[in-house]
Amino acid sequence: TSTQPRPVVKAGRLAPAETPPTIDGKVDESIWDSTDPYSTFTQQDPRMGEPATEKTDVRLLFSQTHVYVSFVCHDADPSSIIMSQARRDASLADTDSVILVFDTFNDNQNAFVFGTNANGAEYDALIADESESFNSDWRAVWRVAAQRVREGWSAEFAIPFRSLRYPASGGAWGFNVYRMQRRRNEETLWSGWSRQDGGFHRVSRAGVIEGLRDLPRKGLNLEARPFALAGADQDEAGA
Repeated sequence: TSTQPRPVVKAGRLAPAETPPTIDGKVDESIWDSTDPYSTFTQQDPRMGEPATEKTDVRLLFSQTHVYVSFVCHDADPSSIIMSQARRDASLADTDSVILVFDTFNDNQNAFVFGTNANGAEYDALIADESESFNSDWRAVWRVAAQRVREGWSAEFAIPFRSLRYPASGGAWGFNVYRMQRRRNEETLWSGWSRQDGGFHRVSRAGVIEGLRDLPRKGLNLEARPFALAGADQDEAGA
């Protein structure tokens, strides 16, 4: 059994009058500076337990309608970033990429998955019962954009609450982030990086988002759990 503590993210909140970030992949709006980045990533491969060779800055913001997530994936040699296809739900395994995991019921078993690469590809899927095989037939309405930048590459996600399901009572969400740096074959995770944990599909090893409150309820079937839906499966990380 893993003894790694579960790290905690405090959810940033946009005031109703604040302008949300423009989803262009630049991460240059001042609104992102209102919340601290989470940057402690640890290698699962190739050197398990060692710090990531390059920094990854992740920020989360919640508005009345969306979850916003930004990444700055630092890379000392941006020209060497591997930028493969941008087709929706194509494999992210052979490209520089990032993947988000939201366990919105905090049940340690099931989660929503959203990913992208340096070309801004859209990848979404469901994890059920911590299975390595994902339901990639699931389709959500959301937006993502990515760009190569001076620091490496960056990405912005906008995920509407209406595309998610979560308890009407609110509460903490499980949360994890995975990064692949392809040319180094380096896989890093924010939480649950030990190989004995198995990978980011191990939802029980995710960290936690705290501070979620007053989430929208209107028009949502909030208690429905879509994770058991049948569909074509895809291995972890879209491989």
